[in-house]
Amino acid sequence: MNNDARQEIMQSIRAHLAESARVTPAHTETVSRTEKVEVSADAHISPVKMFCERLESVGGHCTFVPDELEAARALNQIISQLQSRVPAKRIALSDAPLVAELARGLPVEELRICPSVSELFSYDVGVTIAQAAIAETGTLVLESEKERH
Repeated sequence: MNNDARQEIMQSIRAHLAESARVTPAHTETVSRTEKVEVSADAHISPVKMFCERLESVGGHCTFVPDELEAARALNQIISQLQSRVPAKRIALSDAPLVAELARGLPVEELRICPSVSELFSYDVGVTIAQAAIAETGTLVLESEKERH
């Protein structure tokens, strides 16, 4: 990886960390068993809802679907909504076969599977599959052994 690409990645990480700092963290307090326990403001929120709120607070999109057909429709709707606000003409895809299948037929000028790191930041949208998620932070976990993101 060249130094320019590394700098771009680090700058993106810093910007996203700064954005995620605006998310109000869950508040918990450690107390002895005899003291009254303060319940977190997020304690009544399901982990799924918490994940969606945190992911969306940093610009992600969270939609639950029952099957691949609905996933393709949801992806198409997300791209259409983005295009109504800003031009989303170029989409970078991971190399997961399911991602390519879901993205087929999207109304964009360019769909590219695994563009180079130096090109990646010139794309308007990126689509990948996450293998896990962390509700408290809205973090998606991507395993590099599963696909190239």
